[in-house]
Amino acid sequence: PSARGLAQVFSPSPLVPRESGDRMAGEASTPSSSEGPAAPAQQVSTEVAGVTWCSAESRRKTAAQVAVVMPELGWSICEALLLPLLLKLNVPTTLLTVGWLVSPLLCIVLHPLLGGLSDKHGRRPFVFLLGFIASVGLCVLPLAESMLHGWQGILVVVIAFGFTDTSHDLLLTPTRAAMNDAFLDPEVSGLRCAVAGGAGKLVALLCVVAFDTDKAFFASGVVMFLATVLQFLAPSSVVGNFEVAPAAAVEEQAVTAAVVRLPLGFVTMWALSFCGWLSICTISFGATSAWAERQVAQPGTPEFNVAVKVASSLLMGSTVVFIIAGNALPFLVGLFGGPERALLAAQAALSLSLMSFISAIPSALTGAVLVLLYPVAYQVVANVPFTWLENQPDFLAEQRGRMTGWLNSSLAAAQVVTAISMGPVAAMFGGKLLAAFVGTAVLGGGIAASIAVQFWLLRRRVGGCARAVLNGSLLPLDGAASGAGSGSGGSRRCTGVAPRIEPAS
Repeated sequence: PSARGLAQVFSPSPLVPRESGDRMAGEASTPSSSEGPAAPAQQVSTEVAGVTWCSAESRRKTAAQVAVVMPELGWSICEALLLPLLLKLNVPTTLLTVGWLVSPLLCIVLHPLLGGLSDKHGRRPFVFLLGFIASVGLCVLPLAESMLHGWQGILVVVIAFGFTDTSHDLLLTPTRAAMNDAFLDPEVSGLRCAVAGGAGKLVALLCVVAFDTDKAFFASGVVMFLATVLQFLAPSSVVGNFEVAPAAAVEEQAVTAAVVRLPLGFVTMWALSFCGWLSICTISFGATSAWAERQVAQPGTPEFNVAVKVASSLLMGSTVVFIIAGNALPFLVGLFGGPERALLAAQAALSLSLMSFISAIPSALTGAVLVLLYPVAYQVVANVPFTWLENQPDFLAEQRGRMTGWLNSSLAAAQVVTAISMGPVAAMFGGKLLAAFVGTAVLGGGIAASIAVQFWLLRRRVGGCARAVLNGSLLPLDGAASGAGSGSGGSRRCTGVAPRIEPAS
């Protein structure tokens, strides 16, 4: 992040609006008419050195970062323990992933809808509602499994997980939008989200390793409840801080909300996010059980439980790399030459991670890939698209929640594909989860390869122009300010205006 961006984040004034990112740190700003009068406590709790812990701005940022912990916490605990739980209940192979189908089908529609509502009514009401549903669901899962048996237990577990997972997924939209509300620099927001997400994964996997299944679910439910309650830290008079916006702000937002404008390049970014999430969902849903499959351990046996613990320990170790990679995201994006290329590299790493579960590959190598390579690719897919979105020149801040929701729908779409295909594909090959892993690697890698081919063809057609448009997507080609080349083979100087290339088909 730039020095100015960091200075803005720690500016001593808690009243700097989101749109004043070009002001120097330390400049006082007066509240706009849409913000309303500031509370006296917010005016006296600042120091010259920066924002104090009791200031409104500090509480706002703290609450936002705690909220970002919640989705990864819920995902990680369920990803590690739910599939082994369903296997123990003797769920038919073709229905193993049915619990994951409820959430994505709902979230494809609800992500953009919830984002738009949070733009109008604030983030905090939705964080409260979804956080409480998630915490209750995590506590109900082990109770249903231990108190009910047969199809009754399976049905209650699947329904409870459906509500819980839907809450986790939907939390991603208001919490991420709230982080971008709170932090002036998108890179700083992305870094904080990456670290907070790593903390959520670490807490969840610590519960998995330290406790048995029932206690792990209960412990994570308590942590989720506490994180929800801590949202009361957020002040209630700051626009965009999980709270209902004043009437003047709502009226101003209504003017731009009437027309939904996708930033240039959004479709390409959505497709790259989709294939990345497709691989991540497959690994997340099946890593522990696939590891036990490598060890030829049968579900319900002590050997199976030991194998699940070993896989969970590897995933817990990967959270350290996950957090480190989060801090290195700007470097990684620059290393690969832009967010699109970084996502293509991440997909290659994810396909390699999936293929590493082949039984012919030594377990030590599979574990190394799972700990060292997979979390880096995960961070790129989970955070780079949102930083890209905030940095687009035609991005409208008034539609932040809605655009965040549309981008998150790529995750929901990937979950649908995984939920529908993972069980049947495994059943076609004798119940082997490895078949689903290989199929996902081929599918995700194929989508990414097709986009990479479009990059290459477009580069040849436009020569040295720095940016070009393909199918409504803004694709960076190189850093040159000028160059030669045209679609007909002639030479011309690049004027800096991106030529629109009509696709061949």
